[in-house]
Amino acid sequence: MFDGVHVGHQSLIKHLVKESQQSSLENVVVTFWPHPKQVLGTKNEEVKLLSTLQEKIDEIKRLGVDHLVIVDFTTSFSKLTAEQFIKNILKNKLLSQRLLLGYNHHFGSDGRNTEECKHIAEQYGISASIYSKRSIESIEKLSSSVIRKYILNGEMQKALVSLGRPYCFSGKVVDGKKIGRTIGYPTANISEIAVDKILPCDGVYAVMLECNYMNYGGVLNIGVNPTFGENEEKTLEVNIFDFDGDIYGKQVVVNVFQMLRKEQKFNTLTDLKNQIAKDVLKAKELLFDITNGTLYKK
Repeated sequence: MFDGVHVGHQSLIKHLVKESQQSSLENVVVTFWPHPKQVLGTKNEEVKLLSTLQEKIDEIKRLGVDHLVIVDFTTSFSKLTAEQFIKNILKNKLLSQRLLLGYNHHFGSDGRNTEECKHIAEQYGISASIYSKRSIESIEKLSSSVIRKYILNGEMQKALVSLGRPYCFSGKVVDGKKIGRTIGYPTANISEIAVDKILPCDGVYAVMLECNYMNYGGVLNIGVNPTFGENEEKTLEVNIFDFDGDIYGKQVVVNVFQMLRKEQKFNTLTDLKNQIAKDVLKAKELLFDITNGTLYKK
């Protein structure tokens, strides 16, 4: 699935590109869409992903692959055994000569493991190899499902290490209630985010916002703004530092670096303003370090 195209996926694909160049063969990455759980899961099972299809395409493209094949994952496709997939798609359609598998890969309706798939491929004249496990700092297990848990828990630094980049989401800047403007911290309200895109838990985050090929530091608030009463609808608002431009209606990308604190209710507006001032200062210091001082001067 390559959801998130994390550092393990990146390492595998880079190895594929290198091996193909040394062998004078074209390389192909095979993935599928949508996620199997979105096709085979129950109606009550909500499936949230690290990447939209376009994000996945863009990340894989950056790794220098020759071809990306996206198989339409349907109920009928899910019934293919590993052998049928290797024979009908890898051998007959893609004319594969070599196959590179991740160390913990399983596929086919019969759930064949890596060693079994290697053996099947070789029966059809495809030379298969298994890419070894990659360990990353103190993270015990690297997988898309683990990274999703990091994001749901607001553990954005762990997600950053696992992805090799900050976790991001894109959306459109829309009109909001303009509450932030009344307390001296105007915000850009982000809407129209992909419905199956996973979002961090409610809280306040240090972020970089991309718009019109420019990057801006900011503080993101995800939640229901409890200080201003009971709100049922969750909002995503970014206070962009030192910015007074008009970006309403613009598409933006929000890169989330670190949680600053959980969302909380304040007794007075003064308490809220004081806390926001602290959040902004902390976020600026954090982003200063991340960007080696190119954004802010202390």
